[in-house]
Amino acid sequence: MSRSGIGPLADAAAERALTLDPSDPEAHAVYGSSLGMRGDFARAEAEYEAALRMAPNAAEILIFYIGWASTFGKPERGADLVERAIQLDPNYPRLGQQALRPCLFHGRALPPRR
Repeated sequence: MSRSGIGPLADAAAERALTLDPSDPEAHAVYGSSLGMRGDFARAEAEYEAALRMAPNAAEILIFYIGWASTFGKPERGADLVERAIQLDPNYPRLGQQALRPCLFHGRALPPRR
């Protein structure tokens, strides 16, 4: 399948998940990522905010939000959330390291891994 065909499929899957369970924070986060990949940043941010309201201690959702924060025009918020994400999941995966880089662009060091 071509790359251009993935976006509509991802959107449809996320929309279906939200129809089945509108209170599922992961569905909101996935839909937020899908919208962000299409350049709809305002709606993507709203989906991530909904996900974080529903699951404020979900480290994975938080890490993905941090990765998008600069794109949403909120790099400082992303940097501020890094330590919280690491506290929630001190063994964050390597993928998380990529998302946590915004703190480095704001003159902050990553907290040491435990």
